[in-house]
Amino acid sequence: MNRLSRTLGLLALCAGFARAESIEERVKALEEKMKLKEESEGTAPEPGSPAAAGSNKIDVFFKNGLQAKSQDGNFELKIGGRVLVHYREYLRHSERISKDNFAFREVKLDLKGKIWKDFGFRVEINGSGNSAFVVDDGYLSWERWSFLKLKVGQFKAPFSIEQTTSTLFIDMPERGPSDRLVPGYELGAMVYGELVEKILEYNLMVANGTLKAAENNSDKDFYARLQLRPFAKMESDIIKGFHIAVSGNWGKRGLATGTLPYTYSAPSTQTTFVANGPRAAQVRFDEDRYRFDAEIAWLFGPAAVKAEFLRTRDTYRFKGENRSITNHTAFFVTASCFLTGEDKNWDRPNVKKPLFGSGGGFGAVELVARYSRFRLNEDLFRDGVLSRANSAKYVEEYAGCVNWYPNANVRLSVMYAWLNYTGRNVNPVVVSGKRFDHEDVLIVRAQIDF
Repeated sequence: MNRLSRTLGLLALCAGFARAESIEERVKALEEKMKLKEESEGTAPEPGSPAAAGSNKIDVFFKNGLQAKSQDGNFELKIGGRVLVHYREYLRHSERISKDNFAFREVKLDLKGKIWKDFGFRVEINGSGNSAFVVDDGYLSWERWSFLKLKVGQFKAPFSIEQTTSTLFIDMPERGPSDRLVPGYELGAMVYGELVEKILEYNLMVANGTLKAAENNSDKDFYARLQLRPFAKMESDIIKGFHIAVSGNWGKRGLATGTLPYTYSAPSTQTTFVANGPRAAQVRFDEDRYRFDAEIAWLFGPAAVKAEFLRTRDTYRFKGENRSITNHTAFFVTASCFLTGEDKNWDRPNVKKPLFGSGGGFGAVELVARYSRFRLNEDLFRDGVLSRANSAKYVEEYAGCVNWYPNANVRLSVMYAWLNYTGRNVNPVVVSGKRFDHEDVLIVRAQIDF
């Protein structure tokens, strides 16, 4: 009996030790979990830390695209896209009727995100051309500090308020003639940031200088841009949208003999307004090229005014002759206003009463007007690069547009543009064997993005 009692007591003692050890382990485990929770609250945990390893859930939601974010804040992913369809109709000159057509303005897929908070990436492919999908944006970025960031890859050069604005959000379906003087997507590296938060920004870029084309020389283009929004932090909606900026570009051209330095056509009509002169096949633009841009904008409530001035300086030569210099200048002024009272933004509008929304609204309606002028220097005519008889020296565009946004992601635009061409002859532009000095076009855009 005594032996049985001693055995039962020993078993009870062992069970007690086991229970105590189990409770102690549980308390310790709970303490570790509470510590991880405390570390994860407020700010995101450091990448690679135990807290980060313990907080790896992903939130998936739709907001202007399909987005996914990790709860620790270290990873972000957004998948988006857009389709822009244009219809053009030329209202005068029967010889141009064959050009009336529907066309894709843009068809894009967009993937962008962040890894470990500080590193970003973007891949945007465009399928609106005649060939297969091509890359527009394709870059890596480092964004640790707001005042010093780095971007490497292909993206838009920091030059011109209208070109650096996405095609989704430009005021009219097409940019003005002045856009032919500015760069677009470039392959290179850029340092940028905010010297004063929301007020003073800078961009410094070195690029191939050949846009999306393959590099054909070792020289590089350099871009610099400074943007000031002095009242951005103020409460007043009247002055906080004031914006001024200047941009500069220098590089050496490497164009093949017989290649003109710019695309001389109006974006709205796609009409080429110059013709090659008798010496065009012998000219070579392979020297310095400078570009300067000054812009001003004022967004106040539902209205906005934007203006931009551009000037270029290109060096060219003929074999065995001295070098010559030519300048191009262009400018535009745009005014717009939301009739339905929405505030004018730099990008997507905040539609107050979307169509089919709970408030039974109609969407947002905006009116836009633009005047643009493009001027060619006399040098190219004097040296026979361009034909005096069949080229315009000045191009003026008068355009008006109505934008309707059923909601923030859908837009229908109707644009009318009148273009006047001034040259040495009364009718300097030749199309299909007929001369004219003006034309007009109606453009209808339908777009949706996500």
